[in-house]
Amino acid sequence: MQGQQDYNKWNEARKVLGDDFWDVMSDVMPNVGPRMDMVQVNNGLNIILEIPGVIDENDITIRLKGLTLIVEGTISRPYIVSEDSIIQSERFYGPFKRKIRLKRNHLIEEIKAKYSRGLLLIVVPVLSDSDDPSPDDPSVPIQFD
Repeated sequence: MQGQQDYNKWNEARKVLGDDFWDVMSDVMPNVGPRMDMVQVNNGLNIILEIPGVIDENDITIRLKGLTLIVEGTISRPYIVSEDSIIQSERFYGPFKRKIRLKRNHLIEEIKAKYSRGLLLIVVPVLSDSDDPSPDDPSVPIQFD
């Protein structure tokens, strides 16, 4: 029960303080969203997010706004239980949103995403000097295994 109360407090703080505040705070506070690794590869970035418990491709969306990749969705509890019966809750359930600031331009048409076994892999190719920038605010399809 305490875990759910803590989550409700964080959720309320998120609503009151707004996304801009949390974007800044994510640089100094760990675990504001799903845990992530970002790896530089030859022609871009591989971004790996830990999002266990997602069952349906409609539970996650990825979109791009300027140089910010936005990953958001909902993790549902895989079993039904009343909140009163929870003694301890450490696993995350509910809505999440992670904003990832990219350092370079990218080819939106070539961004790929794949979800498998609790990990979301996003492959972000980097623009070469001869490529045209992509339109603002497109979405990225996710391949589900």
